[in-house]
Amino acid sequence: MKCNICKGEDLHLIEVKNKAGLKKYYRCKECEFIFIDKVHILTLEDEGRRYEIHNNEILDPSYRSYFKNFINYIEDEVDREDTILDYGSGHQPVLADVMEEDGYKVDIYDKFFYNKEDYLDKEYDVIISTEVFEHIYNPVETLETLLSILKKNGKLILMTAVSPPTNDEFKRWWYIQDPTHVVFYNKKTFEVIGRKYDLNIIKYNHKNIIIFQRR
Repeated sequence: MKCNICKGEDLHLIEVKNKAGLKKYYRCKECEFIFIDKVHILTLEDEGRRYEIHNNEILDPSYRSYFKNFINYIEDEVDREDTILDYGSGHQPVLADVMEEDGYKVDIYDKFFYNKEDYLDKEYDVIISTEVFEHIYNPVETLETLLSILKKNGKLILMTAVSPPTNDEFKRWWYIQDPTHVVFYNKKTFEVIGRKYDLNIIKYNHKNIIIFQRR
C-alpha cells in the first residue's frame, strides 16, 4: 500500500471505533496525508444518495453567508475579469450563485449533478473547489486534470478542513463522521503537493482554506 499523494510506503495505521463500527485509516509519515482503507469506501450510488440529502439550499441565508465569508477571504486573489471554475459545485451551486451576484462569471462542474465535461476544453485563471477534495480518494488524478486547464500564474483555491496533528485528536474529530469523507490534508501535505506540481502557497488560513498559484 502506498500514499495517494507522495507514494510513500511508511504508513501509520489509525483505528477508529465509533457507532459506525471499526474503521481503518492510514497516515503517511512523509506527507501527513491521511486516507481511509478502501474497504470502507461507499459505492458510487450510495455516495450520490448521500449528497442528494445534503441540506445546502441555494436561497438559505446562512449558507450564502458562509460562502460570502469565503469570498471575502479570497477576493484579493480573484478579479472579476478572471475565468473561474467551481469544481464540485454540488446539487445547488450556491458558491457560483453568490459569486455571480457579486459580479464574477463562474463555470460549474459536479460529478453527480452537473456532469458536463466541456470545462476541459477551456483554460481558467482561477479554479475553486470547496468541500470536495476530502471526498476524492485519488486526489492526484483530479489535481492533474485541474492543473492541465489552469493558466500559468493561475490560482487553485481549495477548501477542506485541515486534519488534527495527533492521532488521538483525529479519532475524536467530527469531520471523520461523514462516510463520504475519505481523505484528509494538513499543511505538510499541501507543501508536498506544491513541490510536486510547482505551485506556490500564497495564502493559507491554517484551518480550511489554501490558495496555490501556478508558477
